[in-house]
Amino acid sequence: MNRVLRFMALAVVVIWIVAAITFTVDQNEYAVVTSFGKPVRTITEPGLRFQWPMPIQQINRFDRRLQLHQGVLMETLTKDKKNVAFRCMVVWETPCSLCQGVLVNS
Repeated sequence: MNRVLRFMALAVVVIWIVAAITFTVDQNEYAVVTSFGKPVRTITEPGLRFQWPMPIQQINRFDRRLQLHQGVLMETLTKDKKNVAFRCMVVWETPCSLCQGVLVNS
């Protein structure tokens, strides 16, 4: 019984350590690794990565998908008094170089 408890405690500690030093990057995000607040590397490829534990390195994630902002539907009259309805839309994406620059300047 004592051996089983030791084995279970060891397994929990190993799982906790592995969870503390690994992270994943999804295909729809960028990750900027900072070491004591300074950017160290930018990760653009998805997959499993390794890091130092939390107080030393932190992972900052940025969305790489296209962002969409839709304005409200507006109506106006043209010169010949015809009603026109329109909606403004803005589409953008965050470039990876901007993600690292934001962290440096903050």
